[in-house]
Amino acid sequence: MSDDVENADAPAADANSEETKSDSPEESTSGASGFLGNLKNARSQLGDAKDAFSNARGAGSLPTDDDGRVRLVCRRYEERRLAPLDDKGRPTCYEAGNADCGSCVEAVTDGDVETW
Repeated sequence: MSDDVENADAPAADANSEETKSDSPEESTSGASGFLGNLKNARSQLGDAKDAFSNARGAGSLPTDDDGRVRLVCRRYEERRLAPLDDKGRPTCYEAGNADCGSCVEAVTDGDVETW
């Protein structure tokens, strides 16, 4: 009877040792795609950082009030405004699809927006 117990344990040990092996092509492929995914994520973060730096550099040269709002002349309504910039460097009064707002964002990014 002790032989049966030893034989029952032996296949389980073999099965466990086979489960721990990681020579399958599927696992090595997932490791490579994980690396490529991390590389793509790093490139995306680098692009975001470059955009943020560019926006901050442009906004840094613009006059602001004590609360950090940019003093600009609205191209859409042709009036003076105090507008904080969002995380993309756009004044909070920005309206997507409006040509005047689009040109204002470009001017803010370049640091050459009309100010007062």
